[in-house]
Amino acid sequence: MVFLKNKFKLISVILCSFLFSFGAHSSDYPTKPINVMVGYAAGGGTDSYARTLASFIHEHLGMPFMITNKPGASGFIAAKAVADAKSDGYRLYVMAPGPFFIKDVLDGDKAKVKPLEVFRPLGTVGVLNTSLMVPMDSPFKTAKDFVDYYKANPDKVARWANTGNASLHTLGGHAFLQANGIKAQTIPHKGGAKARLSIISKQVDYGFVGIQLLAGFDTKMRPLGALGNTRDPNYPDVPTVEEAGLPPMGIANPMMVWAKKDIPEDAAQKLIVAIKKVAESKGFKKLIKKLGLSAIYASPEESVKLLNDLGAQVTPVAKRVFNK
Repeated sequence: MVFLKNKFKLISVILCSFLFSFGAHSSDYPTKPINVMVGYAAGGGTDSYARTLASFIHEHLGMPFMITNKPGASGFIAAKAVADAKSDGYRLYVMAPGPFFIKDVLDGDKAKVKPLEVFRPLGTVGVLNTSLMVPMDSPFKTAKDFVDYYKANPDKVARWANTGNASLHTLGGHAFLQANGIKAQTIPHKGGAKARLSIISKQVDYGFVGIQLLAGFDTKMRPLGALGNTRDPNYPDVPTVEEAGLPPMGIANPMMVWAKKDIPEDAAQKLIVAIKKVAESKGFKKLIKKLGLSAIYASPEESVKLLNDLGAQVTPVAKRVFNK
């Protein structure tokens, strides 16, 4: 009997120790750096948002964000890496959701990552706007000049840079060219920074990239028109293509921070609070603006609405562009 009592006491101690350590682990999150995956090369808009967020997040979480760039497949190699990771809150994903809807149109039931089935948004920290860009010595001064020239020279098939075949910038480019009856050869790149390099080095004739990529390169390339419904607040002198008398595009992509859907709730709430504090801080807004980006904050609930609204807008455009 003594042996059995001692045995039960030992089991109770082990069980209590396990429960205590589990609770401590859960409530003490995070206890180590958090890996944040970016599906594009360093230097682009997505990477800039992620790194700016990382510059401030440790002040509110007590642990840093460690950025890992894993470019390819318009962000989906990184998305898959997060989807396949443990649901412990130590691997997150920064990406604007437009490519999810484009990939869904292109791949249908074969699409491997559907956003709200795999991830949950922890908040929106900005928005990416697309612009038609040309090298600085291009003869075109406006989007109307551009369209008029290619309509008058239909046999002139130019090459244009995109930021990835499934990116929203690329969809905007396809939609713009299609709406204006322009034929062209698209050259895919792994992210906006590489597409920008092709434009300024004149390896292509023009490109459709995030307007923020103009920051620091405004003497090397020229924006002809923004594809959003309104002018970008950081570039108020760049008119929308609609203002130029061309068909409206109305395409903009909110930048979101994602976790796996089944992340522990206490970890999710700590991340949500920290992301909100950073996104609404003066330091974050100042640095984001300096990078030519637009800082906005939307809660997880508001992000889901933005996500659904974007899907309703993008899906029919993608079906038309890609003949699906």
